[in-house]
Amino acid sequence: MSEMNNTLPEIIPGDRHPDYKGEIAALLRGKTVAVIGIGVSNTPLVKLLCREGISVTACDRRSRADL
Repeated sequence: MSEMNNTLPEIIPGDRHPDYKGEIAALLRGKTVAVIGIGVSNTPLVKLLCREGISVTACDRRSRADL
């Protein structure tokens, strides 16, 4: 994990870096991201990651039918 942190852009909390999303997406392309919990907060995240071409493995306590 520390190796990945060395490649992330330096962002100051509250800073609106214009290409922050693009830089993070570029770092994650070709990798699989795990998302734990597919609730209200993580559903848009999963959709965003998929739109950016990032492979997502998502887990939730609820069954697929309940989602």
